[in-house]
Amino acid sequence: MTAAELVDTAANAMRAIDAEAKREIRKFILSTRSGDGAFEGPGNDGPDPYYSFFAAMTLKALDKHARIPIDDTAMARFAETADKMDLAHIRSIAGIAALTRGRNDKTDTETVRRLADFAAKDGGFHHARRSAAESTPYGIFLALAAAADLDAEHIARASSMADIIETKNDAWTRWTVATETAAILAVMAKAKRADSKRARQAIDALQSLARPDGGFAASKSIPFSDTLSTSAAVYALRVSKKLDGKQTDNLKSFIESVWNEKSGGFAAVPYATPDSEHTFHAILALGCLPL
Repeated sequence: MTAAELVDTAANAMRAIDAEAKREIRKFILSTRSGDGAFEGPGNDGPDPYYSFFAAMTLKALDKHARIPIDDTAMARFAETADKMDLAHIRSIAGIAALTRGRNDKTDTETVRRLADFAAKDGGFHHARRSAAESTPYGIFLALAAAADLDAEHIARASSMADIIETKNDAWTRWTVATETAAILAVMAKAKRADSKRARQAIDALQSLARPDGGFAASKSIPFSDTLSTSAAVYALRVSKKLDGKQTDNLKSFIESVWNEKSGGFAAVPYATPDSEHTFHAILALGCLPL
C-alpha cells in the first residue's frame, strides 16, 4: 500500500495494454498538468496533491524511469497549506515525495506532523477529522501508507493498526462500503492477518459487492460497478491472496467499459468524464489480475 507497492502492482497491467494505448494514457495524464508545477483534477481548479499523486503513480506505472514533472515549489506549497487538507491529501503529499525526489527534511517533517493530527483517541486514525474520538478503516489505511512512505512507522505500524481493527465491533464490516471494507482487508493483509475473523468478514462483504458488469459496486444498494470501488476491492483481495481467478475476464470487460478512447483516460463509470484518479485505479485493477 506504499506508493511504490501500488505502482509495482499497476505496472503489471502493461502486459495487457498495447503501445498505442500507453501513449494515449500518458498523453492524457500530461494534459492534466497545470502551469504551477503539479497536476489538477477534472474541475481545473489548479494544482492538487490528490490528483497529482494519481498522475505521478500512473506515469511511473507506464514507465518506471519516467521523470515526474512535479517541482519542489509545488511540493512546498502543498506542505504550507496542509493544515486545511484531509488525510487523503496528506497521504498524497507523502506518496508524491516517495516517488519523485526522495527525502526533504523540512517538507517531510511538516507532513509527518500533519499526519499525526489525524490520530484518533482510540489509537487509530480518522480520514477527515483531527483528534476524533473514533478512527475509521479508511483513515487507518491512509495513515499506514503515508507513514511507510515517510519512513515514519512510529506514527502508524501495521500490527498496531490491525490490533485496533480487531477490537472494533462487527458494524465495521457490515457497512457494505467498498472502500472502507477494502481498507480493513488491506491493513489486515499488511499485518499478515489475512485469515483472521475480521479479514474473513471483509472478504465476504467485498464479494457481496461484485456485480454482473464485472466490477464491484460502492455499496449493496447500488446495482452497478465503479472504478474506485473495483480497484479497492480487487487490490485488497489480491494482497490477501483471496482474489477469485474466475472473475478475471469480467473484470477486464468492466475496465474496458470505462476507457475513454477519445481522451485516453479512464472514468469512474462508463461515459463519465475521465480523470487521473480513475485512470490509475483502472490500471491498478488490471495490474491485480493474472493476465
